[in-house]
Amino acid sequence: MRYLILIFIFFSISLFGQYNQGILLHYLDSSTKTMVGFNTDISMNSTTLNNKLLFSYLQGNISKETRQLTSNRLEKENYIGYDFNSKLFFSTEIDSVFKGEEHKAIFFCSLSNREHLDASFSEDLFNLIAFGNKPFAGKTAHLSGFSLNDIKYQQIQLGGIRDIDINNRLGLSVSVIKGQRFQSHYATNTNIYTDSLGEYIDISARFLTTQSDTAKKGVSSFNGWGLSADLMYQFRYDLSKNVKGSIRIDLKDFGFINWNNNTLVQALDTSYRYEGLLINSVSSLSDSSIQNFTDSLIPDYNLIDRKRKLTQYLPSFIEFTLRQTFQKHTFVFNSSIRINANYSTFFMLKDSYLINPKLSLSGLVAYGGYGRLNIGTDITLNLNSYYISMGTANLNGVILPKHFGGLSIYMLLYKRF
Repeated sequence: MRYLILIFIFFSISLFGQYNQGILLHYLDSSTKTMVGFNTDISMNSTTLNNKLLFSYLQGNISKETRQLTSNRLEKENYIGYDFNSKLFFSTEIDSVFKGEEHKAIFFCSLSNREHLDASFSEDLFNLIAFGNKPFAGKTAHLSGFSLNDIKYQQIQLGGIRDIDINNRLGLSVSVIKGQRFQSHYATNTNIYTDSLGEYIDISARFLTTQSDTAKKGVSSFNGWGLSADLMYQFRYDLSKNVKGSIRIDLKDFGFINWNNNTLVQALDTSYRYEGLLINSVSSLSDSSIQNFTDSLIPDYNLIDRKRKLTQYLPSFIEFTLRQTFQKHTFVFNSSIRINANYSTFFMLKDSYLINPKLSLSGLVAYGGYGRLNIGTDITLNLNSYYISMGTANLNGVILPKHFGGLSIYMLLYKRF
C-alpha cells in the first residue's frame, strides 16, 4: 500500500525543488503588477542508492538480491540528500518610488519552512550494514568519512529586484531565520577489523556529534536565530524578434544560524577489542557476567559531553542559468554547486514547448547534485490570472527503480492582480 501511494504521488506532482528558492523567476513576469502565491517541493536522491532499495525498505523486506544490486553501484564516496521547502510569497511593482524613471522595480516578501538533510558514506559502511561483518573476515571495514547533516528552520524574506537598464537586472533579498532543530555527525579514523576466524573484532572510532536542544524539536521551538541573503544578476539580450535570452547568476542561502547554549556537543575517541561472551549454560547467566561483558567493551574510552553555543553556516547555492527562447521553445541550461552540503556539481538541460498561450510542456535531463542521471517532464497552465506548474525530474527512478534513484515533488501556484 505504501508503495502504491508513493507511485501515485510522484507521478502526479513532482520536480526538482532546488530551483524554487532564492529569488523566484516568476517575480519578473512582465505582465503582472502584483502576485500572491505558494510553492512547495520535496526531493531526495542518491548517487548510488536506487529506488528499488527504498521501496523494499518501505515494504519492510529488503532481499539479498536488492542489497547486492545496490552494493554493485557503490563508489568510494557516496552521497544522499533530501530537501523539503514550502513558501508563501507576495510581490508587487513599485515604480512610483522611483519618480521620473522608467525602469521596473519589484518588491517581494515570503514566509518559508525549510528542511535539509545530506549524508556521505563509504562503500564499506553500506556493505557492513547490508551484509554484516562476515564478508570482512580478515579485512578492515573503513568507515571514516561518514557525515550527516540535518537542519530545519523557518525564515521571513524581504527583497527587491531592479532594472538597472534595458539589459541588466539586479535582485537582492535578506532573510531573518528561526532555527528549529539541527544535528550533525562526523566520523574520522573509524575502522572495524574482523578476525579471519571470527574470534574477535577490533574497533577504533573517532566520532563527533552536535545537536540542538533535544527537549525542543517542534515547529514552535526557538533553538537559534540567524540571517541569510540571496543575490541575483541577470543580463537580457535579443538576437531577433523570436530569439531572446538571458544569462543569470544566483547566490542563494548565504547565511548562518546561531544555536543557543543548550546545543549538545559530544566527541568520542575510543578503541577496543570484542571477543564475545562465553556462556556454558543459560541458567548460569548472572548480573556479574553481564557487568564483566560490558566492562570489557570499553578499556580505552574518552568522551567529551558538554552544552554550548554554536554557529552553523547554511547549505548555500552558487548557480548559473542560461535561458534561450526560439519561436515556441524555451531552452534552459542550469549548473550549480552547493556549499556545506555533500553536493557534487549539478547540470540540467530543459526544453519547454508552448502548445498554446495557456499550456506548455517541458522535458529535462539532469546529472549530478545528489544523484546521477535524471529524466523528467512538467506541465504549466497559464489560466488568465492563475499560474499553475507541476511535473517530475525523476521519471526514470520511478519507471526503472532497479537502475535509478531519486524522488521529488514540486508544485507552484500563484494569482496575478
